[in-house]
Amino acid sequence: MSRQEKNLNAVPPDKMRLALLAAGVVLVLVLAIGLVSYFEGKKAGKEERQSAVPIISAKAAAGAGQRVSGVSIQSYSGQVVSVEKGKITFSSSIRQSDGSYVKKDIIALLTPETELLRLDLTTPPSPTGPAADKEKISLADVKQGSSVVIESEQEPNDQSALTAKTISLLITPGSK
Repeated sequence: MSRQEKNLNAVPPDKMRLALLAAGVVLVLVLAIGLVSYFEGKKAGKEERQSAVPIISAKAAAGAGQRVSGVSIQSYSGQVVSVEKGKITFSSSIRQSDGSYVKKDIIALLTPETELLRLDLTTPPSPTGPAADKEKISLADVKQGSSVVIESEQEPNDQSALTAKTISLLITPGSK
């Protein structure tokens, strides 16, 4: 008999079974914890990816808007083509009824109630909420080529014009 065989024979069989059973239980627990961690991490990653959406959702950009107190708010994003007294012309991709997108110049008409805001996307969000990240600006701050988000209670009319409720000037890393 070899030395290893003598050592194995030195351990009583019921202790050997108990040790193998304990090792098997530990192995099953480690595998179960690993699988649960894997799938929970995958689920958390999916939720994180879903929550990291652009400012304008696909529905809002497509003109579906949001219902707030019975008022439909339409959101459009694009780049400023021109700025004139009382209006901003911007270029945006508009979803057609067939699902395709067409680039179109839209005129955002300003009223005394139109709110002009600067939204700086280069800084971390404020702990007091998104309203703290917005700063009121004047029409002179909006320049050709600037990225904007226009909110309106209407869709563009036949002349591609709408009355703007809010105009947010987006400050991105590339625009500073």
